[in-house]
Amino acid sequence: MVMGVSTAVSGGSSSRAATRMQMAGLAVLGTVLSIASERFYFGVGNNVFHIPVVLKLFDLNQFSHDAFYQSLRDFASLVWLSLGLVATPANVFWIFFGAHVVSRLLLYLGCLICLYRLGLRTFRTLTISILALAVGRVFVGYSMIGATGMQIDYFTHTELTYPLILFSLLLAADGRHIQAFAVNGLTLDVNAFVGAWMAVVLLLVLLVEPAALRKKITQLLAGGTLQMLIALPIIVWILNTIREPGGTPFDYRTFIAYYFPKHFLIQASSVQDLVLFAMTCASGGIALWLLGSAVRPWRIAFLGFIGLFGVGAILPLVTSSRLLLNLDLLRIDGVVVLLSLLFVMRVAAPIALRKDWRVDGGVAFMILATVALGDWRLTAIGLALLAHDLNREPGSIWASPRLASFFCVALGAITVASQVGVAPAFQSQYMIAAAMCFIIGFLEGNVVLVSLAAVIAGVNFPILCAGAIAGLGLAIVWRLRSVLWLLACAVVSGVIQVVLGGGGVKAALAAALVISGMLAFLVRDRLGNMPRLAIHGRVAAVGLALFSFLLLWCAGQRANFVWIELPRDPGTAEEQSWKDAQQWARLHSPKEAVFLVPPNRQGFQLGSERNVWVDWRQGAAVMWSPSFYARWMARFPEVARLKTRSDFNAYASAHGIDYYVVERKQDTENSPRETPVYSNPAFDIYRLNSGAR
Repeated sequence: MVMGVSTAVSGGSSSRAATRMQMAGLAVLGTVLSIASERFYFGVGNNVFHIPVVLKLFDLNQFSHDAFYQSLRDFASLVWLSLGLVATPANVFWIFFGAHVVSRLLLYLGCLICLYRLGLRTFRTLTISILALAVGRVFVGYSMIGATGMQIDYFTHTELTYPLILFSLLLAADGRHIQAFAVNGLTLDVNAFVGAWMAVVLLLVLLVEPAALRKKITQLLAGGTLQMLIALPIIVWILNTIREPGGTPFDYRTFIAYYFPKHFLIQASSVQDLVLFAMTCASGGIALWLLGSAVRPWRIAFLGFIGLFGVGAILPLVTSSRLLLNLDLLRIDGVVVLLSLLFVMRVAAPIALRKDWRVDGGVAFMILATVALGDWRLTAIGLALLAHDLNREPGSIWASPRLASFFCVALGAITVASQVGVAPAFQSQYMIAAAMCFIIGFLEGNVVLVSLAAVIAGVNFPILCAGAIAGLGLAIVWRLRSVLWLLACAVVSGVIQVVLGGGGVKAALAAALVISGMLAFLVRDRLGNMPRLAIHGRVAAVGLALFSFLLLWCAGQRANFVWIELPRDPGTAEEQSWKDAQQWARLHSPKEAVFLVPPNRQGFQLGSERNVWVDWRQGAAVMWSPSFYARWMARFPEVARLKTRSDFNAYASAHGIDYYVVERKQDTENSPRETPVYSNPAFDIYRLNSGAR
């Protein structure tokens, strides 16, 4: 790396480093903000597996012959076994909430330590990094390919693996490989397949370390042995599940394609999702290149994760092995997103906030904004521009304006292609980010930043975005000579987008904003360069203020949706009615009763403490208990075809089921074979008369 890059991306070594107390405070702040912006839910999603294990519901008499609950004895993670030591029905909510808070706090502590060790050390740079992680959209919800949880709204053991991954990588990067393998032993105990990924990555980091072969072998043997000893409980469990009789032979690949292909099959992802992940990898890769040889262990780890992801994409094409496919290698994309976020923040934050402000600070602010938006397509374009700005010495691949233009246009073309076929959308947070980029470019007289603003504003409108990308390519090469061409590109693409590309008023508004910005910059250019603001650092202050506003806007949107819009949504009232039906069943039906429920509904068995004939989420038991396959496949496809109340009645009668639950919109004519026993605004429960079963 050239000296200019090293100096530019320095993490603020000349400024005062953040104290441990400040970093602890930032971790708490990030934890509070992230949980507050998404709330906390209990008993949802995969909690239908976790809670029965924690409370040992499979020991209840009514579930003694229930194949699904009995299979949960093989659902092993030391997290749930540990929580089961202190959890009771009275305190289980608070146990899960406390574990959620601890898990999230560890995540933020791990991220802060990683950023600090990577060289991002000032309080200001760490603060904006944590705020982007806490209230931005980049690491929220589920990953784009493997649909693995990142920061989600309920507690799972998988989310707890993120800080353990970071701690292992930190130790490995410091050359403390034995300790890194030991921490990975804990990761294996928490989630076996994540620990398996990490074991491979840690091995790669150890092998490429410039040390004597004998030392490497010693560390590998010692670390591997310690890891295996710590992970012994989970290893025993894995061996038991492998030896478990599989029951009816079946093709596991076919099953996962039917049940939940997103975790396993890359073809289940959309083109836009694939492009987002590719741009995530590109962003992390460019950031690592800018950071240079000092982060070599992180580079090896990052490439290792991407390599394993590639294996996961190919694996279902060549094998149907349950053991191999259950490694869930596509879910590595969540780790790649987190690492890319850390690397990009490490590069962009110090450049945006350094005291000797330069125009590349505007590009850095643009990168920060796109990270907050969670749009890795724009982040990759911004990083390519930043690499060009920081590498002007002859011989660098990024030094040539034409090559830089080519890279940015190529990334932009991929971005446009990913948007084809996607409904155009006007998103206010993108317009705020575009306005931020335009204002900085206007104040600095930088046509590249102004063209970047057009790309951000038009990214959700493919034709408008294509025109902006063409303008960006010209601006990189021609600079101020390209202003008229930028305006022409904006006008032509804007008109075509509105007339032919769809989007209606939203497209017209986005096009109007882009054209107005270009016109304003053209006027500025024709009037001559405006006098530079006299106060040192004013443009940086404007950029920081605008970025802070963007973060506030993102936080406000999330909070408004979670705390205001969602409670008013009809679906929320329907969900409450679903819980009320479970409550009735728990209090008013015999404990040994069996219920037939709508196939698209989940959680009835957990909430009612009654046997459920089948539901969709039960199918996951096949992953750890293959003998469950025959039962689930014999029942679920049939129940999924039931549409009317008559269908439910006939099916329940034919299979000797005691009760069935249907949505109230179903036909209301009663059958002599049944008795209505419960009704609420969304659901009815019927009991089959004894002669009908």
